[in-house]
Amino acid sequence: MRTNQKPIVTLIFFIMFLTLINNSLVFAGTTEGDYTYSLKDGNITIEKYLGKGGNITIPEKLAGYPVTSIGEYAFSKCKTTTSLTIPSSVTSIGSRAFCDFLGLKSVIIPDSVTTIDYQAFQGCIGLESVIIPNNVKNINSSAFSDCTALTSVKLPDNLTILDDYIFKGCTSLVDISIPENVTSIGQCTFENCVKLSSVILPDNVAHIESLAFKNCSSLNNVIFSKELESIGAGAFSDCISLSALIIPDGVTTIDSNAFDGCTGLTSIYIPASTTKISEWYVFDNCKKLTIYGKKGSTAEEYAINQNIPFAVNDFQFAISNGCATFTGYTGTSSSISIPETFSGCPVTDIGESALSKYSGSSLTIPESVTKIGKNAFSDSKLTKIALSNNVKTIGDAAFSNCFELTDLSIGSGVTEIGDGVFTGSTIRNLSIDKNNHSYSLQDGILFNNTKTDLIQVIYNNSDSYVIPENVTTLGEAAFVNFKTLTSVTIPDSVTSIGSNAFNGCSQLGNAYFLGNAPKMGTSVFGNTSENFKVHYINDKTGFSDTWNGYEATTSRMPPMIWIVTGIIGVLFLSGLLLLLLIFRRKKKRSKQHIKANLGNEEITENLMS
Repeated sequence: MRTNQKPIVTLIFFIMFLTLINNSLVFAGTTEGDYTYSLKDGNITIEKYLGKGGNITIPEKLAGYPVTSIGEYAFSKCKTTTSLTIPSSVTSIGSRAFCDFLGLKSVIIPDSVTTIDYQAFQGCIGLESVIIPNNVKNINSSAFSDCTALTSVKLPDNLTILDDYIFKGCTSLVDISIPENVTSIGQCTFENCVKLSSVILPDNVAHIESLAFKNCSSLNNVIFSKELESIGAGAFSDCISLSALIIPDGVTTIDSNAFDGCTGLTSIYIPASTTKISEWYVFDNCKKLTIYGKKGSTAEEYAINQNIPFAVNDFQFAISNGCATFTGYTGTSSSISIPETFSGCPVTDIGESALSKYSGSSLTIPESVTKIGKNAFSDSKLTKIALSNNVKTIGDAAFSNCFELTDLSIGSGVTEIGDGVFTGSTIRNLSIDKNNHSYSLQDGILFNNTKTDLIQVIYNNSDSYVIPENVTTLGEAAFVNFKTLTSVTIPDSVTSIGSNAFNGCSQLGNAYFLGNAPKMGTSVFGNTSENFKVHYINDKTGFSDTWNGYEATTSRMPPMIWIVTGIIGVLFLSGLLLLLLIFRRKKKRSKQHIKANLGNEEITENLMS
C-alpha cells in the first residue's frame, strides 16, 4: 500500500516558509536578560535597557542574532552607569540612544559603527572624552550637545560635514581637530563652547553657517580655510577674546551679526573678493575695530558707511598664538618693507611661498622674524636680501630659482637650513656672520660648521671637484644643475648621499668612489652625461656592475688622485735626487780638502828637513 506523501511535503514547505518569514518580519518587544529588542532581517536592535547600571557591556548577540543597532532612547537617563562597552557588531547608534546618560565618563565607539544619529549622546554631563572611529561617516545634529564635561574629541577622517548643534553647550571643550575632508561647519555647531581657544579650519571648508561659534568666549585664534566662501549670520558673535582676524581671499559674503559683540576685536582684514557685507550689525559693539583692505574695495565702502576706521593694506598675514605670519603681498611696489607688527602681534614668520614670484627687487625683513618658510622667495626677482641675527630657520627651496639674486647675508642665529635652499639661484655674494656656529662657506660651497655635511654648492665653476676628506654627508640637491662639473671624487668618509645630489649635472661623466658604497637617495645622478660612469676601487664593498641603475666599473685610482699622487711621487723622487747630489758634492769637497791637507803636511816636513 502506498503512503500519501503530499501532506508531509506540504508540512516541510510550510516550516521552510515560516523560517524565511521569521528572518524578514520584525519581532518587537522581546526580552532577554537586561534587554528588550527587536529582530528584523536577522539583525537585532536593542530597544530598551532594563538593568541597574554600573559597568555595562552590551552583548554582541541576542537570541543567537548579531546586535547591529542601538535603538532610540534605548539607554537614555541611565543615572548610575559609569562605563559602557559597545560590541563590534554594532553599525548604528540611534537618535537619543544614550541621551542624559548621566554617569557615563568615557566611551570608545567600535570601528564597525558608521552612523551616530540625532542627539545620541546629548546631555551626558559626565562624559569627558570620546573616540570616534574613521568608519563613521555621519554624525547627526546635536549628537554630543550639552556634554558639559567633554574636554576632547577625536573625530573621524571620513567626516565631510559637522552637522548642526553637534557640540553646542560643551562648556569644557578646549580643543578640537577638524578633519581635512570637512566642507561645512553647521549651524550652532560650537555655540557656547566657552573654553574653546583655537580653531584651525581645514582647506576644504567652504561655509561657516549661522551661530557656528557664537559665544565661544575664550576663542582667541581662528585660522580660516583657503577655500572659504561665506561666513554666516552671527557665526562669531560674542567671541570676546578675538583680537585680530584675517579673512582669506575667496570669501564673497559676510552675513549679519557675524562678529557682533566681539568687544576685543581690534583689526580685521577683508579681501577684495568680499563683495557682500550685510548692513545688519556685522561689527556691532566692536568699538576698537579697524578694518583693513584694498583701496576702492567693498570693505572700504562698508567701513565708511558704518563709521569704522579703515586702513589700506597690501600685506597679508595669519595670526596664531599671539604671533603673525606674513603670507603674501598683493600690491605693486618694487620695494617693500614687511611690518614688524600686525594688529599688535609681532611678525615672526615669513610664510610658505609668501613672496614667490614677487616681481619687485628690494625687500626689508624686520628683526622680529625668526623663520623663513618653504619657497618663501622662490622664483622672485629680488636682488639683495639681508637676514637678521634673529632668524633661526630657513625652509626648503626658500631662495630657489632667484635668477636676479646676487647678494645674500645670513646672520649668526641660523641653526637650520633646509634642502635645495639655493637651487637655481645666481648668488655671487653670500656671507655668513662670523659668529654663526652652525654653518661655514668654502669655495662657494655651504657646509655645516664642522664641515662634515656638504649642504649645497652656491657658486663654483670647477670642472672637477674633490670632496674634502672629512665630509660624511652630501645633502639633498647638493650639486643639482652644476653645469660645469665633469667629474667628482667622493672620499671614503662619505656614508650618505641625498636625493638629486647631482641631478641635472649634464656634463658629469665620471664619479669616483674611494670607499665602500654609501647610502643613496633617489635620482642622485639623474640627468647627467649620456656616458656617465661610476668608478670604484676593487676591494671596496657594496658596488655592482649596474649599481643603483648606473654603469659601474672597477678602477685602481681616479684620474685626479692619480695626478695628485703622481705629482707627489715626482716631487719625492726629485727631493731624493737633490739630496744625493748634495751628498756627493759634499763628499767630493771633503776628499779634496783631505788631499789639500796632506799636501800641506808634506811641504811642511820638507821645509823642516
